Amino acid sequence: MKEAEFRKKINRILPLVLTHATDFYGVKHRKDLALILEKIGQKNFTDKCNEGFKIGQTIILDSLVSIEREILLLTPQLKEARVARNENRVGEIIPLIKNLSLQKAVFQELANVIVWTIFKMERTEIKAFMQPGMNNKSLLESNLKSLIETADFYNKQSDKFALISDITSCVGMGDLLVVDTEKNTWSIVEVKEGAINEMILEVLSKGNFSQIQKYLNSLTDIKDATNLKKQFDRVVNQHKKATGALEYNKVGAGTDLFTGRTKKLINLTAIGEKYYSQYIFKAVRKLYSKTAKADEIYFPFDCGVVGVIKNPSSSKKWDFQHFIYHTVMNPNGRCAYTDFTEEDISVFKHPEVRQHFNELRAIPLYEVKDKVYCITHQPIFFHIPKEHAPDLFTEKLAIYVYFYLDEFIDMCNEAGLNPSLENFENSMRGETKHIRNSVVKFGEKCLVYGTENKRFEFSNGLFFRIIFEFQTAESVIKQMVGLVEGIVKKADN
Repeated sequence: MKEAEFRKKINRILPLVLTHATDFYGVKHRKDLALILEKIGQKNFTDKCNEGFKIGQTIILDSLVSIEREILLLTPQLKEARVARNENRVGEIIPLIKNLSLQKAVFQELANVIVWTIFKMERTEIKAFMQPGMNNKSLLESNLKSLIETADFYNKQSDKFALISDITSCVGMGDLLVVDTEKNTWSIVEVKEGAINEMILEVLSKGNFSQIQKYLNSLTDIKDATNLKKQFDRVVNQHKKATGALEYNKVGAGTDLFTGRTKKLINLTAIGEKYYSQYIFKAVRKLYSKTAKADEIYFPFDCGVVGVIKNPSSSKKWDFQHFIYHTVMNPNGRCAYTDFTEEDISVFKHPEVRQHFNELRAIPLYEVKDKVYCITHQPIFFHIPKEHAPDLFTEKLAIYVYFYLDEFIDMCNEAGLNPSLENFENSMRGETKHIRNSVVKFGEKCLVYGTENKRFEFSNGLFFRIIFEFQTAESVIKQMVGLVEGIVKKADN
């Protein structure tokens, strides 16, 4: 998808999924919303939200299908170029596919905004509907026509909204998520094609499993019977997972689909979440103001530094790393670059300068646009100005976060979490790939905390709240304390 069309569609979708109802009713402040809701009622307001979701979903779906078709055309071309060892052509195609993959993730992130809004930002409920491999399915390989027809059937009704799960990256169960504002309920709907699937769904809805057995007994062809059994097992397994997710949200206990382990709900949200998003908004808007005198704004939060950079480049990124090196990591150290820059125009040929430059480039930065590949956290569009969001994904704006690990460890110590840096491989010995991937690596180490008898590895789930959701470290540390206390309490019981 060309950049101009990509930007146009983001700008079209964002108000539909973020502010459609508030724009319609002229809501400017939270106190205005309370007055509007009192006047028109929650149902009418929600119906207006759903109106925007329906239009937004159509644009998102069309965009995703278009992108997948482009990728489908480029993939065999890339294979042919590699077989022919045409490095120039390979070098042309790979960036195109990479950019299309980013665009696909952005549109899915826009659909995720709808999911998080429907579930009122309850991350526990949303994460319960995630499962391994859920994003491997292509829309082009799905029963798309039936999905659209069924969704349209619901969406013609003003008090219902049917979201197609496959356009999101955070819902891995069911084909449709159907919201009913009249009954104030939501449900997961499966859309299956063919007589066999209809029979299986009927069995599941009525609980009459003997019907399947009778049908199996009537089949004389072993191949047909085997295929039916596989099909039935697949649908039943999906049904069990969806039922288990619903049950987990009700009773707070269930099975982790990624590890197979028993999990128990500990509500960290109740502890409180504080954000530094307001400073992101201020910095971005200041950069775009008519009075802006620079293309970069750096500001600290409680355990790191944020760099907001307009028209980003490698040199501007290095400048930010240079700033971090001399203000945070080594404030009293000498700077080889300034020491030698006046002596020789070829300053980078000097070994000390080269060494200093390599140290700068090694400083880890987290780029906020990568949030679209992290499906378990609040969509990034809640935390950046919507009018400048397209720039973040078209190389016009970059937001970098530097995480100051030493300061974070000090804060954990003050909170009584007894943190320590341990060898990652030793801590992860014997663990599954999913568990290993869920733990943050700091070089060859990981951060471990907790009590003397119960230790925990610092996970991406908590870390990304700081990096991608702009939660303060203080807020996350309070949640870590709550996690330790909650697990210890459940173990004692």
